[in-house]
Amino acid sequence: MDNHDKTRDELIKQVEYMTRRIAELEIQHKKTDEELLKAYFRKSLSNVPDGVFVIDKQGIFTYVNPTFLKMIGYEKRDVVGKTIQEIVPKIVPPDSVKIIQERIKQSLEIGEAIISAEVELLNRTGTTIPVAYSASGIKDEQGNVFREIVFLKDITEQKRVEEALRESGEKYKNFFENAGVGMYQVKLDGSGVLAVNKKLTEILGLSKEEILSNPAFMYWENPEDHEEMVKQLLHKGFVSDYEIRLVHKNGAVKTCLMSGKVYQKEGLLGGTLVDITDRKQSEKALRESESRLSSVIQSPMIGILFWNANGDITDANDAFLEMVEYTREEILSGKIRWRDITPPEFKEQDDKALQEITTTGVMTPIEKEYIHKNGTRIPVLLGAASLPGPILNGVAFVLDMSERKQLKEELFLKNLVFEASISANSTSDIKGNINHCNPAFLNLWGYDKKEEVLGKSIADFFMNKEETESVLQSMNTTGKWQGEFLAKRKDGSTFISRGYATVIKTEKGKMIGYQSANLDVTAQVQAKEKLSKTLEDLKRSNKELEQFAYVASHDLQEPLRMISSYTQLLGQRYKDHLDQNAKDFINYSIDGANRMQSLINDLLLYSRVGTKSIALTTTDCSSVIEKVHANLMIAIEENHVIITNDDLPTIVADEGQLVQLFQNLITNAIKFRRDENPRIHISAEEKADEWIFSIKDNGIGIESEFKDRIFVIFQRLHAKGKYSGTGMGLAICKKIVERHDGRIWLDSVPGKGTTFFFSIPKRRDYDRTYR
Repeated sequence: MDNHDKTRDELIKQVEYMTRRIAELEIQHKKTDEELLKAYFRKSLSNVPDGVFVIDKQGIFTYVNPTFLKMIGYEKRDVVGKTIQEIVPKIVPPDSVKIIQERIKQSLEIGEAIISAEVELLNRTGTTIPVAYSASGIKDEQGNVFREIVFLKDITEQKRVEEALRESGEKYKNFFENAGVGMYQVKLDGSGVLAVNKKLTEILGLSKEEILSNPAFMYWENPEDHEEMVKQLLHKGFVSDYEIRLVHKNGAVKTCLMSGKVYQKEGLLGGTLVDITDRKQSEKALRESESRLSSVIQSPMIGILFWNANGDITDANDAFLEMVEYTREEILSGKIRWRDITPPEFKEQDDKALQEITTTGVMTPIEKEYIHKNGTRIPVLLGAASLPGPILNGVAFVLDMSERKQLKEELFLKNLVFEASISANSTSDIKGNINHCNPAFLNLWGYDKKEEVLGKSIADFFMNKEETESVLQSMNTTGKWQGEFLAKRKDGSTFISRGYATVIKTEKGKMIGYQSANLDVTAQVQAKEKLSKTLEDLKRSNKELEQFAYVASHDLQEPLRMISSYTQLLGQRYKDHLDQNAKDFINYSIDGANRMQSLINDLLLYSRVGTKSIALTTTDCSSVIEKVHANLMIAIEENHVIITNDDLPTIVADEGQLVQLFQNLITNAIKFRRDENPRIHISAEEKADEWIFSIKDNGIGIESEFKDRIFVIFQRLHAKGKYSGTGMGLAICKKIVERHDGRIWLDSVPGKGTTFFFSIPKRRDYDRTYR
């Protein structure tokens, strides 16, 4: 056994032995105990996978191994020779310093051992490492403690696995913890156990803490068997029903069937252990009953062969001959030997079985394989016992496990899928009474135990029990059913379930029950109903908006035009008879009517942007700018506006709305100009899935706090007398861009100008309209 395989207790015993030996050698060779201890530690502890350090009676570090230095990130010279008062505050978090120093002092004073206490180490880089802290005082021949040796096991991986198990959810945790078989996760190299369940602690007679604090191979009766199992794991990636022998806490040997799978990426092995000790003992008692031997030999269900220690088959029954398809003549001629039809990897197992028979007269049944005459392999369960005589020979009972193993694997996989499914799975008999369900079923219907559910009719889980009859009728007629129904939980609350059910039949087609899967779709159904209502409300709102637009364009504008016309006529006809105040009042009325008409026109335009379908067509943006020039010709000439543009793309858009968009942005730039002539530049940048347009001006600019408000309807940043308009131009721009699935924003420097940006997605499906 190498240094890595030594337990902490063994190392401590060896240190105490070396201490006594030091005293002897000190007399003979005049060497100090410090030198001898250092030599021993260099030889025995340098390769230990755990961190190790030794402190003398004065609390001075006298030895540290490489693993410990790697954990804390310091060099040997930084630690050896220093006191615990100097080192401990550097290598543990502040809130643990006092506790660790007290523990070390306590162990140095009275030699009290500390086993697997969890603490944290502080690496020089500032990171923390969770470790299992074990310490023990080292005593001299007089029993006085003069050193303390401390082991620190890095349990980061163990913590990670524990956290992963916790995060996997309560359902998996309960399944893992309360499984009827032992379950485990260990490091692939066997150096550490990461997780075990309650059943496995019962098999070993140890607490979880005791199991997790030691290497996995410590519990094997023969560590070489562990090495052989690891070889098979690395070769195949899994083992199934692999027989192993484990040592119970009380010294008893437990025979178990181990199944496991390798997770190479995580460096883990996970699987199950089934204690078959009682079964083995029962089979042994059966084999020892010679009174039943003759009838068993004639049984066609079990193969029986007579053998000797040389590997010969001296006789066999018909069942065994049929199993391997050799003739009795081939067997009796000596050409076919049991050693020859045993695969090489089972040789060691057979030798151990022979040794057991030599010692006890019987062997514990083992699972192995025989080589069929055609070269294929037959998995068998083998039991044997010695027969009276001067040489070792005996009888073996061979059970063909081919079909059983296949069925077992299929059943395990099906059951695993059934139990671990997130859907609520259940099966019921032909009367509709539930006979099996998974944890998700209990959780969905609010039950704690399966016993509360088993035997209940599926009708008990429907809010309206009469629906059950139509479900059963559908399954009996078509063999399946799916649909939604109102389900009732244990506490009386309800939810909407989407169910899927099928008929269970035997191989001969006889219907024996039903299986179903259910999911809670309450949220989806409610969301669907809410969406439907929202769409109806939106449709009604759009209709009302269209009606408003009609009223605004006809019923509201006509009275305004009449007010404006007659007010102007009044001012013209009686201008010589009115004083200045009357003339001002008339002008105010005309101006108000005109502004009201502009506001109505803008509201009408704004509403049409949202209600009118977008007619997407191939649109040349250069042509759009030309149309904007023509529409704004007078304003451009009167204000001496200079408009330039880069090469502009052809895009898929609503040409009419695109003209309105550019026209509003250019009008905005002309309106909010400085004293100098307005300069406006238009450009476009192509991105992966959109075009980004920019309209840059040299106007008055916009303060940063107004950048979001400016696109809101009716928002004006200046007094009405200073700048004309209704405050809707940019709101219309925003609505046009959003109707094209784009976005609009700006970048501005007050007193220097503003750049408006908007995006238009690239489209291929422009042959249809968008609402």
